[in-house]
Amino acid sequence: MNKIIIFMMFMIQTLSYGHPSHTNLVYGGPDLPLEVATQYTLPGHQKLKEDCNSGEKHSCVEIGILYYTGQHKEISINVKKAQNFFNKACNKRSAKGCYYLAFTHLRGGKGVEKSDKKAMYDFARGCHLGNMSSCDQYDKLEEG
Repeated sequence: MNKIIIFMMFMIQTLSYGHPSHTNLVYGGPDLPLEVATQYTLPGHQKLKEDCNSGEKHSCVEIGILYYTGQHKEISINVKKAQNFFNKACNKRSAKGCYYLAFTHLRGGKGVEKSDKKAMYDFARGCHLGNMSSCDQYDKLEEG
């Protein structure tokens, strides 16, 4: 039944696609591929924040990843801040933002509550927006 609901919502919603123009694929841990901005200068990450705050969802994902991984010399790992940026991206209909937000709930971390229920909700949102990895993770959680 849940798969039918997910499929119906997917069909109803308008898909939102797009890709950051300057990313490399790296792995931040098991099951979590991360896109990380290659602009590691201080102005680069400040620009990502500004772009995110002005509505650019892909910048929200990228700055969230920098906070999640700590891969910028001026940014230390802060899962709560990463979660906030992923949430902004997800609310702006970024499938990847929802996917990463779900993982922050699934794994928990400093200042972030671990919650399978919240993770399922955000994986469902990512799935509705066309992220098949979110659909797979949702199914895994649903199966228990």
